[in-house]
Amino acid sequence: MRRTLIVAWSPAAVLAGCLVASLLTGAIGYRSLQRMADDQLAVAGDFVAHHVESVLASRLRAVESVAAIDAQSDDTGRDRERRAMIASLVRLHPEFAWVGFAERPGRVAVALRGMLEGEDVSRRDWWAAGLRGPYLGDAHEARMLASLLSPAADAGRRGPLRLLDVAVPLRRGDGEPHGVLAAHVDAGWVDTVRQELADVARPLGDLDVVVVQRDGATLSGAVLRLDASAAADGTVARPGALDGRPRRFSVHPVDGDVVVARLGWQVAVGRAVELHDAAARRFLAASIAGGAIVGVLGAVAVAVATSAAARPGR
Repeated sequence: MRRTLIVAWSPAAVLAGCLVASLLTGAIGYRSLQRMADDQLAVAGDFVAHHVESVLASRLRAVESVAAIDAQSDDTGRDRERRAMIASLVRLHPEFAWVGFAERPGRVAVALRGMLEGEDVSRRDWWAAGLRGPYLGDAHEARMLASLLSPAADAGRRGPLRLLDVAVPLRRGDGEPHGVLAAHVDAGWVDTVRQELADVARPLGDLDVVVVQRDGATLSGAVLRLDASAAADGTVARPGALDGRPRRFSVHPVDGDVVVARLGWQVAVGRAVELHDAAARRFLAASIAGGAIVGVLGAVAVAVATSAAARPGR
């Protein structure tokens, strides 16, 4: 009976059994660690998307507050009050490159440092949208303001000035809009916020943070490519590339506030593929190596036992 068992458990069978067990254990652990890495990326993505939504919504609320104060003012000294409100708003939020009160049929009445006063803005997207309600617009290259801003404002800037439009209606006592209060946010400031968030998330593994507009262009100008066939709900890391470098991404909508959600922006938080999969790969390699070592030792033991059992007189 003993000899039969030894023969049944040949060295090859022991080695193969240990390797199969280690491969199964390694595969289960590998997938589990991959899910943990995906979850970590998703948590970082949720945090960044929420913060981007928060900073955009707070700027919109700031402009709405000024419009609400203006609605309570009378015509006496209105322009002076408006200039004071603009100055106060820009002191609190220096990222506003321009703020202006425009009145029907679309003329700028009062603006920051007098820029664009008297200009017709009736064809601007923010004018029509702002008459209907609170509005946030995608980043775009400055046209009317580019030549008016001081050179100091462009110091260190890469490329042309790009702006995000913020607009809210100006209403009278009857509730009917008679104009629009508009502000242009320097898109470079939003990208600075993005970089600060990337620095905060860096301890999680050298993460890349990308803000993606509705048209797929990134706010920073980086080239983002995502595998369209992969899951897009943020729970599973998606393969892709950032400026040609392979990455795993967790993608999240910038929503919460209704007006901000209309932008259709997304945040993509990425990590290098080799870094994202590093823990899972190490576990799989250790599991296979451990199984191989145990298998070799077991095979040697069985081989010795088989040899001893085969000797005459045993």
